[in-house]
Amino acid sequence: MSGSKRLPAALEERRRIALRDLEELAEQVLNGELDEETAGRLRAGYEAELAAVDEAAAAEPVSAATKTETGAETAAEPAEGRSSNRIVVGALALVGVLTVVILFAAQVFRSDPEPSPQTPTDVASIDGSSAEEMEAIVAAHPESAAMRLALADLYFEEGDYASAIDHYLQVTNLELTLDEESRTLGRIGWMAYSTGQVESAVQFINNSLEINPDYYEGKLFLGMVSLYGLEDPAAALPLLEEVNALPGLGDQLRVEVEAALADARAGVESP
Repeated sequence: MSGSKRLPAALEERRRIALRDLEELAEQVLNGELDEETAGRLRAGYEAELAAVDEAAAAEPVSAATKTETGAETAAEPAEGRSSNRIVVGALALVGVLTVVILFAAQVFRSDPEPSPQTPTDVASIDGSSAEEMEAIVAAHPESAAMRLALADLYFEEGDYASAIDHYLQVTNLELTLDEESRTLGRIGWMAYSTGQVESAVQFINNSLEINPDYYEGKLFLGMVSLYGLEDPAAALPLLEEVNALPGLGDQLRVEVEAALADARAGVESP
């Protein structure tokens, strides 16, 4: 039996955007507008988006009308678990682009509190430490919430969610400030969304905002999840508008937030 699958419009649009972003990135590098480190992070995100689109396309069921070798059309059998599978695929298709947004956000919203008097000396001076060095310090001071959270944040801000999640989950059992607890829950929520767990993501992020209503990174998370995960542009719009109104947002992050705002407004106008 032969036949071809037509890529869904949403995936076609994501592919188009990722390819466009790669072209614009190349121009920015050529014009000296971006340093190599930033360009590398962006390029990796956009390429991951293209890979995610390909993965999502491969997971899409064959069109309901599948042509046989004789040219006749037969109805395709519905695949078991299609609904839940499409949810996961839909989330994965956005991970590449949204990860880039969150990397920008992590730098803008990051908090570096002063170490407390109880903080071990080697924990109090971690600036510039590598992940390997920080892992060693965490192993030596497993009770230090500050060190474990710093390590989790480092992994998160590098986009290494697989390494970050374990430390964030462990740090929830330690004593945290309200700001630290809010950030921890919000980032766990974002990582849940990145693996397709939309409802869990919303719960974690809502909890983080209940603890700290001024946690703007969490508002950005919830806006993105509402828009692209729940497909609720009306809920996403005020959150994204609030984030976009912040001073000092940074040009790169503001561009991405404004792009999401445009999607939200278009969704509200054409439900």
